[in-house]
Amino acid sequence: MNEDIWKIRHPFWPEPRLASVICPELISPPQPSNQLPPLPPATRLLPGDIRLYKTLMQEGARQIWKLRCERKIDRNDTDLTESEVQNRWLDTLQRRITTEINATHKKFGKSALKKETVFDTWENVVEAKTMHDPSNTEPKGSWIENTGVLVGIVEQILQTDGRGHQ
Repeated sequence: MNEDIWKIRHPFWPEPRLASVICPELISPPQPSNQLPPLPPATRLLPGDIRLYKTLMQEGARQIWKLRCERKIDRNDTDLTESEVQNRWLDTLQRRITTEINATHKKFGKSALKKETVFDTWENVVEAKTMHDPSNTEPKGSWIENTGVLVGIVEQILQTDGRGHQ
């Protein structure tokens, strides 16, 4: 699922390493120039891309741990269905995006997260749904001001090929 979300932004998937899962804040995903064959310079990772990668690694590792504990402790080692896992992951991402948007509020003063940071991290991920909706008249980036737009966006992305196409 992380790969599907990532590919909304970039054509290549930086293969996760153990360090990127255990301690994502200390590493950066490999730049496309390290890939063979080399990709064009336009695919270079920007700060928002790196932040998205780190977020996906952090939230993914945490979610795997939570699901494993639930399976082992609460379910007597009974597997969760693919649907259950996907729904939990979607909920986790929805909550993360909403939390980041809420952290931009001016009541946090200098500690507030910059809207540009949130936009740069999630821009094509959140807008993938609205980009392909001809009835959408809201300006690009308006989802930062209106968290209600987040409902179902990530779910629709995962049900498509990652670019909003069925």
